[in-house]
Amino acid sequence: MQDQSLAPVQLAKRILSAGITSEQMVYFALRCYSLLREGYLSNPDAIAVLKRCHSNKIVLDEALPALGHVVPARVQWIWK
Repeated sequence: MQDQSLAPVQLAKRILSAGITSEQMVYFALRCYSLLREGYLSNPDAIAVLKRCHSNKIVLDEALPALGHVVPARVQWIWK
Protein backbone atom coordinates (compact mmCIF):
# COMPACT_ATOMS: atom_id res chain seq x y z
CA MET A 1 0.00 0.00 0.00
CA GLN A 2 1.40 3.34 -0.99
CA ASP A 3 -0.56 5.27 1.72
CA GLN A 4 1.65 3.76 4.45
CA SER A 5 4.51 6.02 3.38
CA LEU A 6 2.54 9.27 3.53
CA ALA A 7 3.74 11.98 5.89
CA PRO A 8 1.26 12.86 8.64
CA VAL A 9 0.28 16.18 7.05
CA GLN A 10 -0.29 14.52 3.67
CA LEU A 11 -2.47 11.90 5.31
CA ALA A 12 -4.36 14.60 7.22
CA LYS A 13 -5.09 16.42 3.96
CA ARG A 14 -6.47 13.22 2.43
CA ILE A 15 -8.66 12.59 5.47
CA LEU A 16 -10.04 16.14 5.27
CA SER A 17 -10.62 15.84 1.53
CA ALA A 18 -12.55 12.62 2.06
CA GLY A 19 -14.67 14.25 4.75
CA ILE A 20 -13.92 11.47 7.24
CA THR A 21 -13.73 13.80 10.24
CA SER A 22 -13.57 17.47 11.15
CA GLU A 23 -10.60 19.74 10.68
CA GLN A 24 -10.40 20.17 14.45
CA MET A 25 -10.14 16.40 15.05
CA VAL A 26 -7.45 16.10 12.38
CA TYR A 27 -5.50 18.87 14.10
CA PHE A 28 -5.92 17.07 17.45
CA ALA A 29 -4.67 13.86 15.84
CA LEU A 30 -1.58 15.65 14.50
CA ARG A 31 -0.87 17.05 17.96
CA CYS A 32 -1.29 13.59 19.50
CA TYR A 33 1.07 12.23 16.87
CA SER A 34 3.70 14.75 18.00
CA LEU A 35 3.14 13.87 21.66
CA LEU A 36 3.42 10.18 20.76
CA ARG A 37 6.66 10.69 18.82
CA GLU A 38 8.14 12.71 21.68
CA GLY A 39 7.23 10.04 24.24
CA TYR A 40 4.54 11.95 26.13
CA LEU A 41 1.76 9.54 25.08
CA SER A 42 1.54 5.85 24.22
CA ASN A 43 -0.59 4.59 21.33
CA PRO A 44 -3.46 3.56 23.65
CA ASP A 45 -3.24 6.90 25.47
CA ALA A 46 -3.41 8.88 22.22
CA ILE A 47 -6.47 6.91 21.15
CA ALA A 48 -8.15 7.45 24.53
CA VAL A 49 -7.48 11.19 24.38
CA LEU A 50 -8.88 11.50 20.86
CA LYS A 51 -11.96 9.47 21.82
CA ARG A 52 -12.48 11.75 24.82
CA CYS A 53 -12.25 14.84 22.62
CA HIS A 54 -14.73 13.43 20.13
CA SER A 55 -17.29 11.97 22.52
CA ASN A 56 -17.28 14.87 25.02
CA LYS A 57 -16.79 17.58 22.39
CA ILE A 58 -13.84 19.07 24.24
CA VAL A 59 -10.48 20.35 23.09
CA LEU A 60 -7.25 18.44 23.45
CA ASP A 61 -5.96 20.77 26.16
CA GLU A 62 -8.96 19.74 28.30
CA ALA A 63 -8.86 16.02 27.48
CA LEU A 64 -5.19 15.51 28.28
CA PRO A 65 -5.29 16.58 31.97
CA ALA A 66 -8.73 14.98 32.42
CA LEU A 67 -7.08 11.65 31.58
CA GLY A 68 -4.06 12.36 33.79
CA HIS A 69 -1.56 13.40 31.12
CA VAL A 70 0.82 16.24 31.82
CA VAL A 71 2.42 17.58 28.67
CA PRO A 72 4.15 20.86 27.82
CA ALA A 73 1.75 23.66 26.92
CA ARG A 74 3.13 23.61 23.42
CA VAL A 75 5.83 21.41 22.02
CA GLN A 76 7.31 21.80 18.62
CA TRP A 77 4.88 19.68 16.67
CA ILE A 78 6.51 17.05 14.49
CA TRP A 79 4.26 16.67 11.47
CA LYS A 80 6.67 15.67 8.75
